[in-house]
Amino acid sequence: MAAMPLEVTIDDKRGLILMRGSGVLTDADLAAAHHQVGANPAADPSFGRICDLSALTDVRVSDESLDLWVTDPVSNPPVRHAIVCNTPPILKRVLDYVRLSRKQFREVSVFPSYEQAADWMAREH
Repeated sequence: MAAMPLEVTIDDKRGLILMRGSGVLTDADLAAAHHQVGANPAADPSFGRICDLSALTDVRVSDESLDLWVTDPVSNPPVRHAIVCNTPPILKRVLDYVRLSRKQFREVSVFPSYEQAADWMAREH
């Protein structure tokens, strides 16, 4: 089975859903990640999210898919979201997501490293 550009891992000890992207992220990848989270009984909707996009080479996600991701309670529940991104072309699309998520009153922040994102998620809010 080929590696997916967006791999999902549930860390129930820390109460996190971790997503790591690599390669080119597409609409189909978002749909597959949505299905992985929605179908996994260990994916508690109250878990915070860390999405590490530092290994992406490109983002080809349509506005329609991004809008669906942001407004869907499985993909974007009202929990903390930390995004790891340090590549300017990828960052532009990430900031589109942040802007749309904040319209949904989501707590979303972007970090240049996974360690910074994990530290932020571990802090009380």
